[in-house]
Formats: sequence, structure tokens, C-alpha cells
Amino acid sequence: MTKPLRILHTAAHPADTFDMVGGTLAHHIERGDSVTVVAFSHGVRSHAMTTIQNLKHGQKGDALVDVDGVIDEKEEEVKAGCRILGINDLRFLRLDDDLLLVKEEHVRRVARIIREIKPDVMITHSPFELAGISCAHRACCEISLLARGMASGIMKDETSPPHMIGEVFFMWQHGETTLLDHAFPRFPEIIIDVTDVIERKVRAMDCLKSQYYPGPLSRKLFESCAATQTLHMCVPYGETFMRYFPQVENYLPVSEHNLRICSEPQERTYARMGRMITTEVPFNPTGK
Repeated sequence: MTKPLRILHTAAHPADTFDMVGGTLAHHIERGDSVTVVAFSHGVRSHAMTTIQNLKHGQKGDALVDVDGVIDEKEEEVKAGCRILGINDLRFLRLDDDLLLVKEEHVRRVARIIREIKPDVMITHSPFELAGISCAHRACCEISLLARGMASGIMKDETSPPHMIGEVFFMWQHGETTLLDHAFPRFPEIIIDVTDVIERKVRAMDCLKSQYYPGPLSRKLFESCAATQTLHMCVPYGETFMRYFPQVENYLPVSEHNLRICSEPQERTYARMGRMITTEVPFNPTGK
């Protein structure tokens, strides 16, 4: 690239700001690219697991929940995790998440952000999660794509100039596994090797206390998800993506990684693949 990229990542829930894409964003930030992350929903009604469990097994009724207080708590968790990965431009739309729907008002808010930051690249959720059935991730994807189209034209009641996003990537590690996944394969088109930042990503996940991620769960998550899909490509820990548009080049886009794996001693490759880095990351329950 001849100039730094501007990247916009849209996330349905607070944890989605980095759980599937944090290592990739960290790489781009270290390279000098600018990254803006937008969390659509506040996540309290669906992902504040500790609060939900308290209601289910103890308290009764939503009136007993200080939703605003829990929103602040979750946002502080996400801010702490993003700081570890170097993500500083983090925005919260605070949409209610008991039912996240595609609405014009949401599309317009995102379109205004697109016109403000003028991203070259947008990353969002897969449109095929749960085989394309409506869910929060799917709604976030649709809102984002509609906003991309709206921002590129003449927006009603908006004086900012149009902006077109050149590249769109979908996060390809679907959130929920169901039998419907047979309709759309989970194997990705693009793997980003995040082995060098996986320790930071684990520590970022340790910040998400309201979702029970700290400790063994975050480590097992990355051993099972960040490693399984990338194992046969000799990538110890990776994040996975699909392109929205065909890639246009003057020459074949040959992967340096694939050529290197074919030439290095297999013993070295297997030794690198066999190391479980996440289990070696110390866990401090106090967060200090």
C-alpha cells in the first residue's frame, strides 16, 4: 500500500469489537493504519451473562436491573480490552439488544460515521451466519452494507460529501454452531496469522468479566477456534475472513506464507504448530 488504510469495523455486540478480529486490527494499527470500531448494541440484555444469571436464579424482573449501570460496566470492559490491542477509536451506539433490527435510523447513523471517517475498508459479520436467518450479527451486517450504499450517494438532510468504501470483509468464524452451517461452509478464504499477538488477545478477552470469558474459557476458545480452522494451513493462531468483492491484481496473489511452509524443514513447522501459547498466558483474576 502507498498510504495508510482507514479501517471501519462494525460489531453487533461489545465483545464482537475484538473477539473475532482483534489480532488483525492490532496488526493494522502497528503498521500505521487507522482503525475505528463501532459497537452497535450495548449488549446488556443478551450478553451481560452475570446479570442475566442473577435474574434467572435470584432476582425477578427487569425493573431490578440498573441497565445504564451495566452498560457502563460492559463498555469499560471493552475499552480495557481494546487498549491492550491498541484500538483507541471505539464508539458505542448503545442500541437495545433484546431485538436488534435493521431500521432506517440505524442505517443513517452508520452512514454518517462512514462519511465522517471515510474508511477504505469495512469489516463486519458474516451474512451467512445461521444460514442467513435473522440474528443480531446478521442485522449488523445488513445495516453496515446498507449504510455503505447510503453513504456513497446523496443522503437526505445531510450536507457531508459522499464516500464509497472500496473493500468489505466478513468475519468468517460464525458465532453459533448449528446444523444449518452445512448450507455454508465454515472454511475461510483468508486467514490472518495472529500468532504474534495472540497473548494480547487472550489478555483482552480476560477483561470481559460480565461474559465469563476471563481465565480458562478464553484460552480454550482460541485453542479451539483460532487454531482449528487454520491448522491445515500451518498457522498456529489465525483470524478468518471472506471477501465481498473479487480481488483484482496484475499478477497472481501468491502467498509468501504458503511458499515459506513448503521450503522450511517440516520439523520446525510442526514444532511451531504444536505450541499452545494461550495456556501459557498468566491469568490475574483481580485484573491488577
